[in-house]
Amino acid sequence: MERFRDTLQKGGTPERKEEMCLLMTDEVLTYRGCRGSIRYSEADGCFYGRLKGTEDHLVYEGKTMRELMESFIEVVDRHISVSYTSLTRRTKMIGEV
Repeated sequence: MERFRDTLQKGGTPERKEEMCLLMTDEVLTYRGCRGSIRYSEADGCFYGRLKGTEDHLVYEGKTMRELMESFIEVVDRHISVSYTSLTRRTKMIGEV
């Protein structure tokens, strides 16, 4: 776990505004109300994780912690966008009945 903290401390200033809202504690990433796991695969030499609290199998990965965080942000943004679009369609269909 120290490797995660050291990597973040060396990362410097966030390059994207969204990263300022990204929280990482122990083995969990949190962004826009979504949580995801953090794991490291020695065999593949990369970090990976899975979005928690969803029935969908949404995963992200990166060779570095920065890549992992960027991938996590993209997965969360896409998940929220798809969920919102789906909810909007269902709401319109219910309103038309």
